[in-house]
Amino acid sequence: MRERLAALLLAALALGGARCGAGEEPAAEPGLAVRLALHDARGNEARTFAAGAPIHLRIELENESATSASVHFSSGRTYDAVILAEGGDPVWHWSDGRYFTQAFTEIELGPGEVRRFGLVCELEPEGRPVLPPGRYRAVAVIPGVGSELHSPPVSLQIR
Repeated sequence: MRERLAALLLAALALGGARCGAGEEPAAEPGLAVRLALHDARGNEARTFAAGAPIHLRIELENESATSASVHFSSGRTYDAVILAEGGDPVWHWSDGRYFTQAFTEIELGPGEVRRFGLVCELEPEGRPVLPPGRYRAVAVIPGVGSELHSPPVSLQIR
């Protein structure tokens, strides 16, 4: 699963976001856009963080079309995010170690409607920083059935 996600994210990075999973049925109707913004602990948009400081990731799923659109999910996991090292290897994946309901789920968005999701990358339980100093890219994922929607990558730096 982790290897498949890494391959899909690398494809998304090459495409600058958008749908992944060539040859698969789309997870959602056309007109849906995924965006990712990074914020510091004060809520300010940021791209540089101190080692160990929490990184707040805010995901937006927007229906940019003039008609309703929906996304279908095979579990309760309706959003996710991954942070990739400069070489493209995943170093943090929000859903790792989390449990989700195993039931089909759907999100329906009216024309122009936006759904927002928030999550945080913070210290490991042992108190160590999750991300050592360096440059990274973060990608938001909407894991729909058949293929996934990804945000364009957002660069960040840990100092």
